[in-house]
Amino acid sequence: MIGYPDEIDCIWVGSDSNGFVAAFVTAGFGCIPWGALKDAVLPIENIELSLAELPSISDANLLISYPRPDDFIALAQKGLFVYDWPDVHRVERDYTRKYEKVAAPTNPVLMQKLPPLLRASAAGIKFNLLFSQENFVRVEDHFQPWEIEAPSL
Repeated sequence: MIGYPDEIDCIWVGSDSNGFVAAFVTAGFGCIPWGALKDAVLPIENIELSLAELPSISDANLLISYPRPDDFIALAQKGLFVYDWPDVHRVERDYTRKYEKVAAPTNPVLMQKLPPLLRASAAGIKFNLLFSQENFVRVEDHFQPWEIEAPSL
């Protein structure tokens, strides 16, 4: 997939300074590093299915109340930190333009433990932070403007 998947809720993955992995749920509007869209080893439209095939290895802590949190909990049970794009539910004046951590694993997975294609995808999107310590991630703070895709508004 080239270009932003407008209004399509998709998931991309990234890794932190210690090699732990997070899943970022775009809600069809969250910023996506260009590397997750272009020249990705695992196309963004295949990430969610690949994550679903991972075994559950952890308990999950739900950090934000959701009417239907099952998908977030399932991802955290696979050892992933889970971030969602909450601005989709807000009026523009209340936008944070940040992903918010909604679930965390008690036993986080290192990217080296992932299957090769997921590992390569997570390694290609490297954040200089620790997911265990960051409740909010602003993609623009970690990549150059030309390295980010956002929905056309």
